[in-house]
Amino acid sequence: MDLNLFILNRFSEIMTLAAGQAASALRDIVNQPVQLSFSQMELITLAEESGTLGKLMDKPGTVVKLKFDGGLTGAAFLIFPDGQDQKLIDGLLEQNNALRKDGETAEVIFNEVGNVLLNIYVGTIANQVQARVDYHVPHLFIHEDKRKWAVELIGSHIPPQQLLLLKSSLGIGNLEITAHIVIIMDYSNEVVDNLG
Repeated sequence: MDLNLFILNRFSEIMTLAAGQAASALRDIVNQPVQLSFSQMELITLAEESGTLGKLMDKPGTVVKLKFDGGLTGAAFLIFPDGQDQKLIDGLLEQNNALRKDGETAEVIFNEVGNVLLNIYVGTIANQVQARVDYHVPHLFIHEDKRKWAVELIGSHIPPQQLLLLKSSLGIGNLEITAHIVIIMDYSNEVVDNLG
């Protein structure tokens, strides 16, 4: 079997497991039913970056970035395309009258949702391949310039071996949000062996 196909199939299983765990964790925070699924998953190399990934970089709305290192090194990104970020904030404010409508509340929501989802997605991969990872503090980008965002996503600060893209659907209560998760990783042959 082709190695990339094998890795993609294993990551598909791992990400399905992670989606269930992330939905459960997020449900405990928002006190609403949560569904999290992905409609499509791709492994992307730098040579392919101008395709699907390029389209994502055209119109980022809000992005949460979580760097990690250890047995796996890289960064994970939760991307709310333009318009979906405001839909999330408006919907959560409508569902929870205790939240105030201001920029600080929006940042807290994005950071909390991003931190929970990205920690669980990366952590599930790390657990499956028996790798220990350390997480950095999440960083929030709101409507950043396209060039700046591209540098962040495919920056020289990470030597990527694989880029995993998940086109996801996030349901919170009666909200349906489109979000994308991108995980850039550098890993060893031992990690690939542990996927088996």
